[in-house]
Amino acid sequence: MNRALIVLCMLLLVASAFAAEKVPLEQLSTDELVAETQFEALEKIENGINICWWFPYEFWKAIMINDKQMTQAQKDSMLAIVEDVAFLAVVQVDVFPTGYFDYYPKETIKKGMTVQFVDPDGSVYALSIQKDMNPELQSMMDMIAMILTNAMGNLGSNMHFFLIENEYDGKRIVDCYEEGEIRVRLTNSDGDRITTRLELPLDCLYVPRKCPNGKDAHVSWKFCPWTGEKLPD
Repeated sequence: MNRALIVLCMLLLVASAFAAEKVPLEQLSTDELVAETQFEALEKIENGINICWWFPYEFWKAIMINDKQMTQAQKDSMLAIVEDVAFLAVVQVDVFPTGYFDYYPKETIKKGMTVQFVDPDGSVYALSIQKDMNPELQSMMDMIAMILTNAMGNLGSNMHFFLIENEYDGKRIVDCYEEGEIRVRLTNSDGDRITTRLELPLDCLYVPRKCPNGKDAHVSWKFCPWTGEKLPD
């Protein structure tokens, strides 16, 4: 392959990797981010609720950018704490015909849970759940738990938080801007395995493209599902 062709291929690869326009984090809708990072069981569970919620680094950064009370030094310090980790919130509950809700305790959820990242090539990486955390991270977890309890009652108070290691060899394992899949497997009280899945990249992190019919196109789409036309890169 001659030098000019090699250069052209490299330019095409770079253009493909960075074609989609990212939403500036100060303009990111945290409501959309929250909605998109919650995911439920793929299987139909008639007598239970299984919800996972992934808190990526961008969640904290978007909040910090728009916070007018904290100094930049305080923001930088907080962001440094969460740069190499992610929060995973999980709630599991068995629902009985009588209307009784039996919530799973944190240790029961953890014992039956595995967390994985699947890259675009299909390679699967186990993500470690940290056993210990520093006081700053614990404080952040407690703050979120309190907000959820106030907003969601029993469901919020029984949503348990786990700290996931998200760094390997100096690089982030899960990057919500990149293609991949977060896969969380849970175990219910009957011993059945339940799969939950969050597909990446997150659509809300990118400026929406438009289909020919005017509807927003998901960042991962190559073609418009309504018209079949190729979408702009």
